[in-house]
Amino acid sequence: LEGGSMRKVHPLFTTVLTLVLACGMVAGLAACKGGDADKNKQEITTLVGKTYDSAMALDESVVDELLSDAKLDNMSGMGLDGKDVGKEILSAAFKNFKYKIGDIKIDGDKAMVTVHVSNVDFATALQKFETEFTEWAQTKEGTSAIMNEDSNAITKGIKSSLDSSFNASDLETKESDVVITVDKKDGSWAIHSLTELYDSMVVL
Repeated sequence: LEGGSMRKVHPLFTTVLTLVLACGMVAGLAACKGGDADKNKQEITTLVGKTYDSAMALDESVVDELLSDAKLDNMSGMGLDGKDVGKEILSAAFKNFKYKIGDIKIDGDKAMVTVHVSNVDFATALQKFETEFTEWAQTKEGTSAIMNEDSNAITKGIKSSLDSSFNASDLETKESDVVITVDKKDGSWAIHSLTELYDSMVVL
């Protein structure tokens, strides 16, 4: 107050003050949006990482999912538990798998996650396994185990063949960039297709 009257504010000052406040609000909104984006990316990174880690650890639900379409019943004729054999194969297949989560592009309730994956040449390793196990089956030990349906001995032969095949020094390591789709449902992020993610672990 000056002389009992309200001092007039210069119009230019009002304009500048309005712009400053507007800029502050915009910056605040941007910061909030940026915070949401960072939060979403962190949640997605954690989700994708945990899903890969669960597969590598052969969690029971993952094994059931991966072996759901496998025809394992014919192994019972040799006294083998098809699921146990399947787990041995998965263990060998995922032992050398590595991943690194890269760029995440979010568009509303959908996100595309680029993941750099590497693993031994699965196709070649599988061929080696078939050769190794066939050779073992033709040995005296292998023939006796199969004829007597000695499940422990056969499982041991399978595991030995898998170990030597998937850890062969001449196996090439293959690398690739894959894109995993993630969707937001009921406020939470979820892998769009687990099959898509699990397939990416076998680098062909």
